[in-house]
Amino acid sequence: MKRTILLPFLILGFCYQGIGQLLMQDFSSSILVSDYYNSSAPNNGQFNAIGTTGAGVTVSVLLGTLDFTRALNNTGSFSRTTDFSPTPTTLQYKVNMSVSGNLSAQTTAAVFQVGSGFGTANSAESNANVYARFAINLSSTPGTFQIRDITNGTNSTDLSGTQSITWLLNNSGVSLTYLAPDNSYETIADDRTDIWAGSVKLFDDVLIQTTTQSMTDLKFVFSAGSATISLDDFEINPIPVIWLNTGTTDWNTASNWGLGNVPTSSDNIIIPSGGNQPIINQDVLSPALCNNLTINSSVVLTIAAAKALTVSGTLTNSAGTGGLVIEDGGSFITNGAVSGSATIKKVIDADAKRHFISSPVSGQNICDDVFAPLEANFNSTTGATYDCYKWSVTAGSLNWLNLKNTDWSLNTIDFGLVPQFGVGEGYLVAYGATFGGSSTKTFTGTLLSGDQSITLGSTGNQWNLIGNPFASAINWDVVSKTNLVDGYYNVYNENKAGGAGYEYYLDASHKSSGANGNISIAQGFFVKASGADITIPNSARVHDNNWMKKLTAESQNQLKLTLGNNSNYDETFIQFESQGANGRDFFDAEKMFSMDSEIPQLYSVIDNDILLAFNSMPYNSESFGVPVGLYIPVEGEYWFKIEGLENFVTAPEIRLEDNKTGLMQDLNDGQIYSFNAFANDDPNRFVLRFGPVGLTENTPDNNRLEVYTYDNQLYIMNVTDDYQAEVIDIQGHIMQVFRIVSNGTFHRNLDLPAGAYIIRLQNSSSVKSIKVIIY
Repeated sequence: MKRTILLPFLILGFCYQGIGQLLMQDFSSSILVSDYYNSSAPNNGQFNAIGTTGAGVTVSVLLGTLDFTRALNNTGSFSRTTDFSPTPTTLQYKVNMSVSGNLSAQTTAAVFQVGSGFGTANSAESNANVYARFAINLSSTPGTFQIRDITNGTNSTDLSGTQSITWLLNNSGVSLTYLAPDNSYETIADDRTDIWAGSVKLFDDVLIQTTTQSMTDLKFVFSAGSATISLDDFEINPIPVIWLNTGTTDWNTASNWGLGNVPTSSDNIIIPSGGNQPIINQDVLSPALCNNLTINSSVVLTIAAAKALTVSGTLTNSAGTGGLVIEDGGSFITNGAVSGSATIKKVIDADAKRHFISSPVSGQNICDDVFAPLEANFNSTTGATYDCYKWSVTAGSLNWLNLKNTDWSLNTIDFGLVPQFGVGEGYLVAYGATFGGSSTKTFTGTLLSGDQSITLGSTGNQWNLIGNPFASAINWDVVSKTNLVDGYYNVYNENKAGGAGYEYYLDASHKSSGANGNISIAQGFFVKASGADITIPNSARVHDNNWMKKLTAESQNQLKLTLGNNSNYDETFIQFESQGANGRDFFDAEKMFSMDSEIPQLYSVIDNDILLAFNSMPYNSESFGVPVGLYIPVEGEYWFKIEGLENFVTAPEIRLEDNKTGLMQDLNDGQIYSFNAFANDDPNRFVLRFGPVGLTENTPDNNRLEVYTYDNQLYIMNVTDDYQAEVIDIQGHIMQVFRIVSNGTFHRNLDLPAGAYIIRLQNSSSVKSIKVIIY
């Protein structure tokens, strides 16, 4: 048989509840035998029965081993009859055993059996129920024993002391390759078993007993001879799937694996050193999968950019930070214990744009010449090429804390003598074109798994810049928001539609246009705290490398208000719902202003001074007003529009009141209000005036103006007032001016190029702006 020598054999990590972990027990937790069995519902460390047929056999747990002591008669046994689920098709049965007190030779003194349909009686199962079996022979030399192949009637050489027995069973339907205890590749045929004692193979490709049986139950029976048989360190799992580094680098190629199949979520796998190392190219919608993952020393497992891997069980990485590399946008989820480190990359372009980041590992230094210069290189030259800030929640203080002091030295007071990214903390960074570090930022350190508690400050301004602590995105819907003033996260997005600003999300109905509820790997975000901490559960982890996606469903009874100019725009939302309140409530998102002073800003105002990006309010049977605030960055022409009326059960009447001009604009027909504004304009210039908002049917308004175009002709119906009319193109140029007299209908030949235009109708009491398309 061809054999390839590998680096030292690594034992898999274990988890009682992991998929693929069938049974593990070292008898160290109790000296009571009864603690190690449960007749009806054993856990992954228990049998269904441990017992004897009489006083001739005793069972005890005294020195961390399960001891069966037999005198001259009776039988002792253990049984595991609760089926392993899912039914394994391969099995690695490991147990440490020793024999003492034996004075006479005895063939088949005890037997180990694997099969199905077993009972708990203190007797061996019939061959018809047994998939495979082997026996223990006692020698006349004290402490010496043999392993017996019952099927072929052959015995191993004499063994003594504590022996680590590894029994490998293959019921997969194909031959498989495994990493043997002597660190070589071995192949086992279908419906065959191999048996090892330590690093010595005792039996090779032994025929099993009954090919039609499955491997769901276990049994051990000591029924002949006189001795004490001590058992310990049971480790029973599916045979780990081995990466065959003689093929290609593609994880998703079946022939690259010892089982001949790509691993699934129930497969324990080992990546040995040497040869071609695996690269994962499965995307986030269909990630690579495994149960327990062991990365041997000198291995490099790479998750390619924007690709994903889920480890359902434990991760053991013995190759250090270079053993697991996650490229930019890659995603890695672990659901069990983690031992080892990783390298995670994130590309941040040197374009001076601002980014909120956090570290997905612990122990990452900030001043590493990649995120910021080495401390020895802090000076006015390097300091002008980048920014790095953390946030302070303390009232009255400078909220943004700069890594650089005013004299360009390192700020050790706020960042420490050796600054490191805090786990669960967010940071603001920006890099100019002359920054000396790489645009590929590299986080190296210990991966985090399990629920992560992040400390919050609930005094002062209550705003906390925290961060995603995991090597994957997190689903905000799964996070408990009990200790938050509202339930929103706020992420700064330099590429936000309309111009740089914050995306925010509470749930699918309460969010900005660009957020989908998943917070990316290495992403920082703001929350407003009312309590001491927030827990990000491991169950919140998801594969998603693009959080800036709009959900397709539009919320019912929700208005989107937009303020814009020729270059940029901003949005705010008003949601009518029974759970909303007229004042501040959990479903309101406070307005966070863009850090770019050239972006216009829009918000609603409640309780006189609370500015909201998302305003949740109850239905109202009376007419009412909602103050709308704005920030005007520069003098010029601006426009205001409202969307979402088509999603109302009953659409309210909506008018925009301009306190500066005294005009009232009807917004119900998608009309746009255009106005001139100055940088020092009153931010409280506008009020939205609502008619009753409820669930009753509207009475159709047969007198409402109807404006449309056809064949380059303008038609206006239901004209009951005189207006001055302007036709304005999308660049804001006034193309035509004319008068309209109250006579019911109006018609005009426009003779304009195809495109979008605004028809603005104005008189002493109102301004109406309607968008039309000329084809």
